[in-house]
Amino acid sequence: MDSIVNRLIQKGSPFELQDTVINGVPFKIFPHGPKTLQDVFLKAASFKQNEFIVDGEVRLTFSQTIEKAKFFAHILKCQYGISKGDRVALLMQNSAEWIIAFIAIYMTGAVSVTIHADSEKETVCKAIEITSCKAVLCDQTGIIKLSTVNSKCSVILFSNIKFDDEIKTKIIAFQFEELPKSEPDDEALISFTSGTTGTPKGVILSHRNMTTGLMNMMLGGYMMNYRAPKKGPGVQANIQNKQPCSLLLSPLFHIGGFSNIMLMCYLGGKIVLMNGWNTNRVASLIEKENVRSINGASVDMIKELLRSESATERLKTLTNLNIHGTALSRSFIKEITDGFPSISIGTGYGMTETCGSISNVSSTELIDNPNLAGPILPSVEIKVVDKAGEPHPIGELGEICIKGAMVMQGYMSDSDTSNDVIKDGWFKTGDLGYQHTDGTLFITDRIKDIIICNNKHISANELERIASDNSMVDEAVVFGVPDSERCEAIVMAVLPKNIQQIDEIRFKQELSAMVQKYSGNIKISMVDTLPRTASGKINRNELRKQITLV
Repeated sequence: MDSIVNRLIQKGSPFELQDTVINGVPFKIFPHGPKTLQDVFLKAASFKQNEFIVDGEVRLTFSQTIEKAKFFAHILKCQYGISKGDRVALLMQNSAEWIIAFIAIYMTGAVSVTIHADSEKETVCKAIEITSCKAVLCDQTGIIKLSTVNSKCSVILFSNIKFDDEIKTKIIAFQFEELPKSEPDDEALISFTSGTTGTPKGVILSHRNMTTGLMNMMLGGYMMNYRAPKKGPGVQANIQNKQPCSLLLSPLFHIGGFSNIMLMCYLGGKIVLMNGWNTNRVASLIEKENVRSINGASVDMIKELLRSESATERLKTLTNLNIHGTALSRSFIKEITDGFPSISIGTGYGMTETCGSISNVSSTELIDNPNLAGPILPSVEIKVVDKAGEPHPIGELGEICIKGAMVMQGYMSDSDTSNDVIKDGWFKTGDLGYQHTDGTLFITDRIKDIIICNNKHISANELERIASDNSMVDEAVVFGVPDSERCEAIVMAVLPKNIQQIDEIRFKQELSAMVQKYSGNIKISMVDTLPRTASGKINRNELRKQITLV
Protein backbone atom coordinates (compact mmCIF):
# COMPACT_ATOMS: atom_id res chain seq x y z
CA MET A 1 0.00 0.00 0.00
CA ASP A 2 2.88 2.37 0.78
CA SER A 3 4.14 2.12 -2.81
CA ILE A 4 0.68 3.02 -4.15
CA VAL A 5 0.44 6.04 -1.83
CA ASN A 6 3.95 7.14 -2.80
CA ARG A 7 2.97 7.03 -6.48
CA LEU A 8 -0.18 9.04 -5.81
CA ILE A 9 1.69 11.82 -3.97
CA GLN A 10 4.95 11.79 -5.93
CA LYS A 11 6.36 15.03 -7.33
CA GLY A 12 4.40 16.28 -10.32
CA SER A 13 1.28 14.24 -9.57
CA PRO A 14 -2.09 15.94 -8.89
CA PHE A 15 -1.76 14.88 -5.23
CA GLU A 16 1.83 15.94 -4.73
CA LEU A 17 2.38 17.18 -1.18
CA GLN A 18 4.49 20.15 -0.19
CA ASP A 19 5.63 21.27 3.25
CA THR A 20 4.66 24.81 4.24
CA VAL A 21 4.26 26.91 7.36
CA ILE A 22 0.98 28.72 8.09
CA ASN A 23 0.82 31.09 11.06
CA GLY A 24 3.92 29.47 12.49
CA VAL A 25 2.56 25.90 12.22
CA PRO A 26 4.00 23.41 9.68
CA PHE A 27 1.48 21.67 7.40
CA LYS A 28 1.41 19.66 4.20
CA ILE A 29 -0.51 21.18 1.29
CA PHE A 30 -1.48 20.15 -2.25
CA PRO A 31 0.38 22.65 -4.53
CA HIS A 32 -1.47 21.45 -7.66
CA GLY A 33 -4.94 21.53 -6.13
CA PRO A 34 -7.39 24.45 -6.06
CA LYS A 35 -6.44 27.27 -3.70
CA THR A 36 -9.92 28.70 -3.11
CA LEU A 37 -13.56 27.80 -3.75
CA GLN A 38 -13.47 30.28 -6.62
CA ASP A 39 -10.93 27.97 -8.29
CA VAL A 40 -13.32 25.05 -7.79
CA PHE A 41 -16.17 26.91 -9.51
CA LEU A 42 -13.86 28.10 -12.28
CA LYS A 43 -13.16 24.41 -12.97
CA ALA A 44 -16.91 23.74 -12.94
CA ALA A 45 -17.47 26.38 -15.64
CA SER A 46 -15.15 24.45 -17.97
CA PHE A 47 -17.62 21.54 -18.16
CA LYS A 48 -20.09 23.81 -20.00
CA GLN A 49 -22.95 21.72 -21.45
CA ASN A 50 -22.48 18.69 -19.21
CA GLU A 51 -25.55 18.15 -17.07
CA PHE A 52 -24.90 19.25 -13.49
CA ILE A 53 -28.10 19.39 -11.40
CA VAL A 54 -31.27 17.31 -11.52
CA ASP A 55 -33.90 18.52 -9.05
CA GLY A 56 -37.32 17.10 -9.85
CA GLU A 57 -38.32 18.62 -13.19
CA VAL A 58 -35.43 21.10 -13.09
CA ARG A 59 -32.38 20.10 -15.14
CA LEU A 60 -29.39 22.43 -15.37
CA THR A 61 -26.08 22.17 -17.19
CA PHE A 62 -22.90 23.61 -15.72
CA SER A 63 -23.21 26.61 -18.07
CA GLN A 64 -26.80 27.29 -17.02
CA THR A 65 -25.92 26.98 -13.33
CA ILE A 66 -22.93 29.31 -13.60
CA GLU A 67 -24.97 31.84 -15.60
CA LYS A 68 -27.68 31.88 -12.93
CA ALA A 69 -25.04 32.18 -10.21
CA LYS A 70 -23.47 35.16 -12.04
CA PHE A 71 -26.85 36.82 -12.19
CA PHE A 72 -27.56 36.18 -8.53
CA ALA A 73 -24.09 37.43 -7.55
CA HIS A 74 -24.87 40.65 -9.43
CA ILE A 75 -28.11 41.03 -7.41
CA LEU A 76 -26.26 40.41 -4.13
CA LYS A 77 -23.60 42.95 -4.99
CA CYS A 78 -25.66 45.74 -6.57
CA GLN A 79 -28.97 45.52 -4.70
CA TYR A 80 -27.83 44.31 -1.29
CA GLY A 81 -24.28 45.63 -1.10
CA ILE A 82 -22.65 42.25 -0.51
CA SER A 83 -18.88 42.46 -0.90
CA LYS A 84 -15.75 40.50 -0.07
CA GLY A 85 -15.71 39.16 3.48
CA ASP A 86 -19.41 39.75 4.20
CA ARG A 87 -21.24 36.82 5.73
CA VAL A 88 -24.38 35.57 3.98
CA ALA A 89 -26.57 32.90 5.57
CA LEU A 90 -28.23 30.09 3.61
CA LEU A 91 -31.51 28.91 5.13
CA MET A 92 -33.07 26.74 2.44
CA GLN A 93 -34.15 23.17 1.83
CA ASN A 94 -32.11 21.07 -0.60
CA SER A 95 -32.72 22.47 -4.07
CA ALA A 96 -31.05 23.67 -7.26
CA GLU A 97 -31.55 27.21 -5.90
CA TRP A 98 -29.43 26.36 -2.83
CA ILE A 99 -26.52 25.34 -5.06
CA ILE A 100 -26.89 28.45 -7.27
CA ALA A 101 -26.92 30.71 -4.22
CA PHE A 102 -23.92 28.89 -2.72
CA ILE A 103 -21.82 29.50 -5.86
CA ALA A 104 -23.05 33.10 -6.16
CA ILE A 105 -21.89 33.93 -2.64
CA TYR A 106 -18.30 33.06 -3.60
CA MET A 107 -18.56 35.06 -6.80
CA THR A 108 -18.95 38.14 -4.62
CA GLY A 109 -16.03 37.11 -2.39
CA ALA A 110 -18.42 36.67 0.54
CA VAL A 111 -18.63 33.95 3.21
CA SER A 112 -21.47 31.44 3.36
CA VAL A 113 -23.10 30.59 6.69
CA THR A 114 -24.94 27.29 6.34
CA ILE A 115 -27.81 26.74 8.77
CA HIS A 116 -30.00 23.67 9.23
CA ALA A 117 -33.19 24.53 7.36
CA ASP A 118 -35.37 22.73 9.92
CA SER A 119 -33.87 24.46 12.97
CA GLU A 120 -36.15 26.13 15.48
CA LYS A 121 -36.74 29.86 15.02
CA GLU A 122 -34.66 30.79 18.09
CA THR A 123 -31.74 28.67 16.89
CA VAL A 124 -31.82 30.25 13.43
CA CYS A 125 -31.91 33.81 14.76
CA LYS A 126 -29.11 33.09 17.23
CA ALA A 127 -26.90 31.66 14.48
CA ILE A 128 -27.47 34.73 12.28
CA GLU A 129 -26.86 37.04 15.23
CA ILE A 130 -23.54 35.57 16.39
CA THR A 131 -22.17 35.51 12.83
CA SER A 132 -23.21 39.14 12.14
CA CYS A 133 -24.65 38.16 8.76
CA LYS A 134 -25.27 40.97 6.31
CA ALA A 135 -27.96 38.99 4.51
CA VAL A 136 -29.82 35.71 4.72
CA LEU A 137 -31.04 33.81 1.65
CA CYS A 138 -34.14 31.75 2.32
CA ASP A 139 -37.05 29.89 0.78
CA GLN A 140 -40.70 29.97 1.83
CA THR A 141 -40.03 27.50 4.66
CA GLY A 142 -37.19 29.56 6.07
CA ILE A 143 -38.69 33.04 5.86
CA ILE A 144 -41.24 32.40 8.63
CA LYS A 145 -38.33 31.92 11.06
CA LEU A 146 -36.79 35.31 10.35
CA SER A 147 -39.33 37.78 11.74
CA THR A 148 -37.06 38.79 14.63
CA VAL A 149 -33.79 38.97 12.70
CA ASN A 150 -31.76 42.16 13.20
CA SER A 151 -32.95 44.88 10.81
CA LYS A 152 -29.35 45.35 9.60
CA CYS A 153 -29.52 41.88 8.06
CA SER A 154 -31.30 41.78 4.68
CA VAL A 155 -33.76 38.92 4.23
CA ILE A 156 -33.78 37.71 0.61
CA LEU A 157 -36.48 35.31 -0.53
CA PHE A 158 -34.90 33.45 -3.44
CA SER A 159 -38.19 32.98 -5.31
CA ASN A 160 -38.62 36.78 -5.47
CA ILE A 161 -35.42 37.19 -7.47
CA LYS A 162 -36.33 37.57 -11.12
CA PHE A 163 -33.80 36.54 -13.74
CA ASP A 164 -34.43 39.69 -15.77
CA ASP A 165 -33.23 39.71 -19.40
CA GLU A 166 -31.98 43.29 -19.15
CA ILE A 167 -29.71 42.48 -16.21
CA LYS A 168 -28.64 39.25 -17.92
CA THR A 169 -27.43 41.32 -20.86
CA LYS A 170 -25.38 43.55 -18.55
CA ILE A 171 -23.56 40.64 -16.96
CA ILE A 172 -23.21 38.31 -19.94
CA ALA A 173 -19.65 39.48 -20.48
CA PHE A 174 -18.77 38.89 -16.82
CA GLN A 175 -15.58 36.85 -16.49
CA PHE A 176 -14.24 34.92 -13.53
CA GLU A 177 -11.15 37.12 -13.61
CA GLU A 178 -13.38 40.00 -12.44
CA LEU A 179 -14.23 38.25 -9.16
CA PRO A 180 -13.08 39.89 -5.93
CA LYS A 181 -10.13 37.56 -5.39
CA SER A 182 -10.22 35.42 -2.26
CA GLU A 183 -7.01 34.21 -0.62
CA PRO A 184 -6.44 30.67 0.68
CA ASP A 185 -6.50 31.70 4.34
CA ASP A 186 -9.55 33.95 4.02
CA GLU A 187 -12.66 32.84 5.87
CA ALA A 188 -14.85 30.83 3.50
CA LEU A 189 -17.69 29.12 5.34
CA ILE A 190 -19.28 28.81 8.76
CA SER A 191 -21.18 25.56 9.13
CA PHE A 192 -23.61 25.15 11.99
CA THR A 193 -23.42 21.51 12.92
CA SER A 194 -26.72 19.61 13.09
CA GLY A 195 -25.96 18.46 16.65
CA THR A 196 -28.59 17.36 19.13
CA THR A 197 -28.33 20.00 21.87
CA GLY A 198 -30.07 22.85 20.04
CA THR A 199 -27.17 25.19 20.85
CA PRO A 200 -25.68 26.83 17.74
CA LYS A 201 -22.01 26.01 17.24
CA GLY A 202 -20.49 27.36 14.05
CA VAL A 203 -17.38 25.69 12.62
CA ILE A 204 -15.22 28.34 10.89
CA LEU A 205 -13.51 27.08 7.74
CA SER A 206 -11.05 28.88 5.46
CA HIS A 207 -10.70 28.39 1.72
CA ARG A 208 -7.54 26.37 2.39
CA ASN A 209 -9.39 24.15 4.88
CA MET A 210 -12.13 23.40 2.36
CA THR A 211 -9.95 22.84 -0.70
CA THR A 212 -7.63 20.60 1.32
CA GLY A 213 -10.72 18.66 2.41
CA LEU A 214 -11.71 18.32 -1.26
CA MET A 215 -8.28 16.97 -2.25
CA ASN A 216 -8.34 14.61 0.74
CA MET A 217 -11.72 13.31 -0.40
CA MET A 218 -10.39 12.50 -3.86
CA LEU A 219 -7.08 11.06 -2.61
CA GLY A 220 -8.90 8.92 -0.03
CA GLY A 221 -11.17 7.61 -2.77
CA TYR A 222 -8.21 6.53 -4.89
CA MET A 223 -6.53 4.85 -1.92
CA MET A 224 -9.69 2.96 -1.00
CA ASN A 225 -10.26 1.82 -4.60
CA TYR A 226 -6.78 0.29 -4.68
CA ARG A 227 -7.54 -1.69 -1.52
CA ALA A 228 -11.08 -2.74 -2.45
CA PRO A 229 -11.72 -6.11 -4.13
CA LYS A 230 -11.63 -5.79 -7.91
CA LYS A 231 -15.03 -5.97 -9.56
CA GLY A 232 -15.75 -8.14 -12.57
CA PRO A 233 -15.03 -6.91 -16.10
CA GLY A 234 -18.72 -6.41 -16.81
CA VAL A 235 -19.06 -3.98 -13.92
CA GLN A 236 -15.85 -2.17 -14.86
CA ALA A 237 -17.01 -1.73 -18.47
CA ASN A 238 -20.38 -0.48 -17.26
CA ILE A 239 -18.91 2.48 -15.34
CA GLN A 240 -15.81 3.25 -17.38
CA ASN A 241 -15.73 6.74 -18.91
CA LYS A 242 -19.21 7.57 -17.60
CA GLN A 243 -19.93 10.88 -15.91
CA PRO A 244 -19.85 10.58 -12.10
CA CYS A 245 -23.41 10.82 -10.81
CA SER A 246 -24.36 11.17 -7.15
CA LEU A 247 -27.79 10.87 -5.58
CA LEU A 248 -27.32 13.45 -2.84
CA LEU A 249 -29.51 12.99 0.22
CA SER A 250 -27.26 14.81 2.72
CA PRO A 251 -28.64 18.19 3.78
CA LEU A 252 -26.71 20.76 1.75
CA PHE A 253 -25.93 22.78 4.87
CA HIS A 254 -24.00 19.76 6.21
CA ILE A 255 -20.38 18.80 5.39
CA GLY A 256 -21.72 15.77 3.50
CA GLY A 257 -23.78 18.11 1.30
CA PHE A 258 -21.57 21.06 0.42
CA SER A 259 -18.43 18.89 0.09
CA ASN A 260 -20.26 16.75 -2.48
CA ILE A 261 -21.19 19.89 -4.42
CA MET A 262 -17.50 20.86 -4.47
CA LEU A 263 -16.49 17.37 -5.61
CA MET A 264 -18.96 17.25 -8.49
CA CYS A 265 -17.95 20.77 -9.56
CA TYR A 266 -14.32 19.72 -9.67
CA LEU A 267 -14.93 16.42 -11.48
CA GLY A 268 -17.73 17.55 -13.80
CA GLY A 269 -20.17 15.16 -12.15
CA LYS A 270 -23.95 15.22 -11.92
CA ILE A 271 -25.90 15.78 -8.72
CA VAL A 272 -29.39 14.31 -8.35
CA LEU A 273 -31.29 15.94 -5.49
CA MET A 274 -34.16 14.41 -3.58
CA ASN A 275 -35.98 15.76 -0.53
CA GLY A 276 -37.38 13.08 1.72
CA TRP A 277 -37.09 9.35 1.22
CA ASN A 278 -39.21 7.17 -1.02
CA THR A 279 -37.77 3.78 -1.92
CA ASN A 280 -39.52 3.45 -5.28
CA ARG A 281 -38.59 7.02 -6.24
CA VAL A 282 -34.95 6.41 -5.32
CA ALA A 283 -34.80 3.20 -7.35
CA SER A 284 -36.40 5.00 -10.29
CA LEU A 285 -33.88 7.87 -10.15
CA ILE A 286 -30.93 5.48 -9.94
CA GLU A 287 -32.13 3.67 -13.05
CA LYS A 288 -33.09 6.78 -15.03
CA GLU A 289 -30.10 8.98 -14.19
CA ASN A 290 -27.43 6.23 -14.13
CA VAL A 291 -26.62 7.04 -10.51
CA ARG A 292 -23.29 5.57 -9.42
CA SER A 293 -23.15 6.65 -5.76
CA ILE A 294 -25.56 7.46 -2.96
CA ASN A 295 -24.40 10.03 -0.41
CA GLY A 296 -26.17 10.84 2.83
CA ALA A 297 -28.52 7.88 3.17
CA SER A 298 -28.87 6.33 6.61
CA VAL A 299 -28.34 2.62 7.22
CA ASP A 300 -32.13 2.25 7.55
CA MET A 301 -32.68 3.81 4.12
CA ILE A 302 -30.09 1.59 2.45
CA LYS A 303 -31.59 -1.53 4.02
CA GLU A 304 -35.05 -0.57 2.79
CA LEU A 305 -33.73 0.10 -0.73
CA LEU A 306 -31.70 -3.09 -1.08
CA ARG A 307 -34.46 -5.25 0.40
CA SER A 308 -37.04 -3.91 -2.05
CA GLU A 309 -38.39 -6.17 -4.79
CA SER A 310 -37.03 -3.95 -7.56
CA ALA A 311 -33.48 -3.70 -6.20
CA THR A 312 -31.76 -6.27 -8.42
CA GLU A 313 -33.07 -4.90 -11.71
CA ARG A 314 -33.06 -1.15 -11.06
CA LEU A 315 -29.75 -0.65 -9.24
CA LYS A 316 -27.39 -1.93 -11.94
CA THR A 317 -25.42 1.32 -12.22
CA LEU A 318 -24.96 1.71 -8.45
CA THR A 319 -21.38 1.02 -7.38
CA ASN A 320 -20.85 3.05 -4.20
CA LEU A 321 -22.69 3.72 -0.96
CA ASN A 322 -21.03 6.44 1.10
CA ILE A 323 -22.16 6.19 4.72
CA HIS A 324 -20.55 8.44 7.31
CA GLY A 325 -21.26 9.39 10.90
CA THR A 326 -22.38 5.96 12.08
CA ALA A 327 -20.78 2.62 12.85
CA LEU A 328 -21.61 -0.20 10.43
CA SER A 329 -22.54 -3.58 11.90
CA ARG A 330 -21.06 -6.81 10.55
CA SER A 331 -24.54 -8.13 9.70
CA PHE A 332 -25.31 -5.05 7.59
CA ILE A 333 -21.97 -5.24 5.75
CA LYS A 334 -22.40 -8.94 5.09
CA GLU A 335 -25.94 -8.41 3.77
CA ILE A 336 -24.62 -5.92 1.19
CA THR A 337 -21.49 -7.78 0.17
CA ASP A 338 -23.34 -11.11 -0.19
CA GLY A 339 -26.41 -9.74 -1.96
CA PHE A 340 -24.82 -6.97 -4.03
CA PRO A 341 -21.13 -7.77 -4.68
CA SER A 342 -20.85 -4.97 -7.26
CA ILE A 343 -21.66 -2.32 -4.62
CA SER A 344 -18.89 -1.01 -2.35
CA ILE A 345 -19.67 0.63 0.99
CA GLY A 346 -17.32 3.47 1.81
CA THR A 347 -17.03 5.03 5.22
CA GLY A 348 -14.33 6.81 7.13
CA TYR A 349 -13.31 8.92 10.06
CA GLY A 350 -13.66 12.68 10.06
CA MET A 351 -15.99 15.52 10.95
CA THR A 352 -17.03 19.03 9.97
CA GLU A 353 -14.06 20.37 11.95
CA THR A 354 -11.70 18.47 9.61
CA CYS A 355 -13.63 19.23 6.41
CA GLY A 356 -14.60 15.60 6.01
CA SER A 357 -12.75 12.32 6.29
CA ILE A 358 -9.08 12.05 7.18
CA SER A 359 -9.10 8.25 6.76
CA ASN A 360 -11.23 5.90 4.65
CA VAL A 361 -12.17 2.27 4.96
CA SER A 362 -14.16 -0.11 2.77
CA SER A 363 -16.88 -2.40 4.06
CA THR A 364 -14.97 -5.64 3.45
CA GLU A 365 -12.14 -4.37 5.68
CA LEU A 366 -14.64 -3.74 8.51
CA ILE A 367 -15.99 -7.29 8.73
CA ASP A 368 -12.95 -8.54 10.67
CA ASN A 369 -11.91 -5.14 12.09
CA PRO A 370 -15.06 -3.26 13.20
CA ASN A 371 -13.07 -0.46 14.87
CA LEU A 372 -10.88 0.15 11.82
CA ALA A 373 -11.05 3.69 10.40
CA GLY A 374 -8.55 2.98 7.63
CA PRO A 375 -5.14 4.31 6.59
CA ILE A 376 -4.49 7.89 7.62
CA LEU A 377 -4.22 10.21 4.61
CA PRO A 378 -0.65 11.37 3.91
CA SER A 379 -1.66 15.04 4.27
CA VAL A 380 -2.74 14.41 7.87
CA GLU A 381 -0.78 14.05 11.10
CA ILE A 382 -2.17 12.00 14.00
CA LYS A 383 -1.14 11.64 17.61
CA VAL A 384 -2.85 9.78 20.43
CA VAL A 385 -2.54 11.41 23.87
CA ASP A 386 -3.29 10.68 27.52
CA LYS A 387 -5.44 12.84 29.81
CA ALA A 388 -2.53 15.21 30.38
CA GLY A 389 -2.03 15.65 26.63
CA GLU A 390 1.19 13.63 26.50
CA PRO A 391 1.67 11.43 23.42
CA HIS A 392 1.08 7.69 23.76
CA PRO A 393 3.31 5.11 22.05
CA ILE A 394 1.97 3.53 18.85
CA GLY A 395 -0.73 0.99 19.70
CA GLU A 396 -1.85 2.50 23.01
CA LEU A 397 -5.40 3.79 23.51
CA GLY A 398 -5.98 7.49 24.09
CA GLU A 399 -7.61 10.64 22.72
CA ILE A 400 -7.04 11.23 19.01
CA CYS A 401 -5.55 14.58 17.97
CA ILE A 402 -5.31 15.72 14.33
CA LYS A 403 -3.16 18.27 12.55
CA GLY A 404 -3.38 19.35 8.92
CA ALA A 405 -4.33 22.14 6.55
CA MET A 406 -7.96 20.92 6.62
CA VAL A 407 -8.48 21.55 10.37
CA MET A 408 -10.96 24.35 11.13
CA GLN A 409 -10.01 27.84 12.33
CA GLY A 410 -12.16 27.53 15.45
CA TYR A 411 -15.75 27.81 16.67
CA MET A 412 -17.89 30.89 16.13
CA SER A 413 -18.40 33.04 19.25
CA ASP A 414 -16.89 30.36 21.43
CA SER A 415 -13.23 31.31 21.66
CA ASP A 416 -12.68 29.51 24.97
CA THR A 417 -13.78 26.22 23.39
CA SER A 418 -11.62 26.88 20.31
CA ASN A 419 -8.57 27.52 22.46
CA ASP A 420 -9.26 24.33 24.37
CA VAL A 421 -9.62 22.02 21.35
CA ILE A 422 -6.91 23.52 19.07
CA LYS A 423 -3.38 24.04 20.35
CA ASP A 424 -0.28 24.51 18.16
CA GLY A 425 -2.34 23.32 15.20
CA TRP A 426 -3.47 20.11 16.94
CA PHE A 427 -7.23 19.49 17.14
CA LYS A 428 -8.52 17.42 20.07
CA THR A 429 -11.33 15.29 18.64
CA GLY A 430 -12.87 13.89 21.82
CA ASP A 431 -12.60 10.40 20.29
CA LEU A 432 -10.75 7.42 21.74
CA GLY A 433 -8.60 5.26 19.52
CA TYR A 434 -5.12 4.09 18.67
CA GLN A 435 -2.73 4.03 15.73
CA HIS A 436 -1.35 0.77 14.36
CA THR A 437 2.28 0.40 13.29
CA ASP A 438 1.12 0.11 9.65
CA GLY A 439 -0.33 3.64 9.75
CA THR A 440 -3.98 2.66 10.09
CA LEU A 441 -6.29 4.29 12.62
CA PHE A 442 -8.71 2.51 14.95
CA ILE A 443 -11.62 4.32 16.65
CA THR A 444 -13.06 2.71 19.77
CA ASP A 445 -15.49 5.29 21.23
CA ARG A 446 -16.42 8.87 21.97
CA ILE A 447 -14.97 9.89 25.34
CA LYS A 448 -18.35 11.26 26.42
CA ASP A 449 -20.01 7.91 25.55
CA ILE A 450 -17.82 5.83 27.87
CA ILE A 451 -19.95 4.36 30.67
CA ILE A 452 -18.42 4.08 34.16
CA CYS A 453 -19.67 1.35 36.47
CA ASN A 454 -17.86 0.32 39.67
CA ASN A 455 -14.74 2.10 38.38
CA LYS A 456 -14.87 -0.02 35.22
CA HIS A 457 -14.94 1.78 31.87
CA ILE A 458 -17.45 0.21 29.48
CA SER A 459 -17.48 1.01 25.77
CA ALA A 460 -20.94 1.83 24.43
CA ASN A 461 -19.54 1.31 20.93
CA GLU A 462 -18.39 -2.24 21.73
CA LEU A 463 -21.75 -3.18 23.24
CA GLU A 464 -23.53 -1.84 20.15
CA ARG A 465 -21.35 -3.95 17.86
CA ILE A 466 -21.94 -7.10 19.92
CA ALA A 467 -25.72 -6.60 19.86
CA SER A 468 -25.69 -5.87 16.13
CA ASP A 469 -24.03 -9.23 15.49
CA ASN A 470 -27.31 -10.88 16.51
CA SER A 471 -29.08 -11.97 13.32
CA MET A 472 -32.38 -10.47 14.55
CA VAL A 473 -30.94 -6.99 15.25
CA ASP A 474 -30.91 -4.22 12.67
CA GLU A 475 -29.32 -1.61 14.93
CA ALA A 476 -28.51 -1.05 18.60
CA VAL A 477 -27.72 2.11 20.56
CA VAL A 478 -26.19 2.07 24.05
CA PHE A 479 -25.92 4.87 26.60
CA GLY A 480 -25.50 5.34 30.33
CA VAL A 481 -28.05 6.78 32.71
CA PRO A 482 -26.96 8.14 36.14
CA ASP A 483 -27.87 5.55 38.74
CA SER A 484 -25.54 5.98 41.72
CA GLU A 485 -22.17 7.50 42.50
CA ARG A 486 -20.34 4.31 41.59
CA CYS A 487 -22.34 3.01 38.65
CA GLU A 488 -24.34 4.16 35.65
CA ALA A 489 -27.33 2.12 34.53
CA ILE A 490 -26.77 0.94 30.96
CA VAL A 491 -29.61 1.25 28.46
CA MET A 492 -29.58 -0.61 25.16
CA ALA A 493 -32.17 0.50 22.60
CA VAL A 494 -32.62 -2.25 20.03
CA LEU A 495 -34.24 -1.96 16.60
CA PRO A 496 -35.14 -5.55 15.56
CA LYS A 497 -35.33 -6.63 11.92
CA ASN A 498 -38.95 -7.63 12.37
CA ILE A 499 -40.44 -6.85 15.76
CA GLN A 500 -43.65 -8.73 14.87
CA GLN A 501 -41.82 -12.06 14.61
CA ILE A 502 -39.81 -11.83 17.82
CA ASP A 503 -40.43 -13.49 21.17
CA GLU A 504 -39.49 -10.42 23.18
CA ILE A 505 -38.66 -12.19 26.44
CA ARG A 506 -36.46 -14.79 24.77
CA PHE A 507 -34.85 -12.15 22.57
CA LYS A 508 -33.90 -9.99 25.56
CA GLN A 509 -32.50 -13.04 27.37
CA GLU A 510 -30.34 -13.87 24.35
CA LEU A 511 -28.97 -10.32 24.11
CA SER A 512 -28.36 -10.18 27.87
CA ALA A 513 -26.29 -13.35 27.63
CA MET A 514 -24.18 -11.84 24.84
CA VAL A 515 -23.24 -8.76 26.90
CA GLN A 516 -23.19 -10.35 30.37
CA LYS A 517 -19.41 -10.27 30.66
CA TYR A 518 -19.47 -6.46 30.34
CA SER A 519 -22.22 -5.78 32.85
CA GLY A 520 -25.28 -7.33 34.41
CA ASN A 521 -26.76 -3.86 34.77
CA ILE A 522 -28.18 -3.53 31.26
CA LYS A 523 -31.76 -2.56 30.49
CA ILE A 524 -32.83 -3.66 27.00
CA SER A 525 -35.56 -1.60 25.35
CA MET A 526 -37.16 -2.60 22.05
CA VAL A 527 -37.93 0.27 19.64
CA ASP A 528 -39.57 0.40 16.24
CA THR A 529 -37.66 3.51 15.08
CA LEU A 530 -34.52 5.40 16.09
CA PRO A 531 -34.53 9.23 16.11
CA ARG A 532 -31.93 10.73 13.80
CA THR A 533 -30.42 14.11 13.01
CA ALA A 534 -30.70 15.58 9.52
CA SER A 535 -27.30 14.07 8.66
CA GLY A 536 -28.45 10.55 9.59
CA LYS A 537 -26.72 10.20 12.96
CA ILE A 538 -28.59 8.73 15.90
CA ASN A 539 -30.02 11.57 18.00
CA ARG A 540 -28.88 10.18 21.33
CA ASN A 541 -30.30 13.04 23.39
CA GLU A 542 -33.75 12.52 21.91
CA LEU A 543 -33.45 8.76 22.35
CA ARG A 544 -32.56 9.23 26.03
CA LYS A 545 -35.73 11.26 26.53
CA GLN A 546 -37.87 8.66 24.78
CA ILE A 547 -36.45 5.69 26.69
CA THR A 548 -36.48 7.31 30.13
CA LEU A 549 -40.10 8.37 29.64
CA VAL A 550 -41.18 4.80 28.92
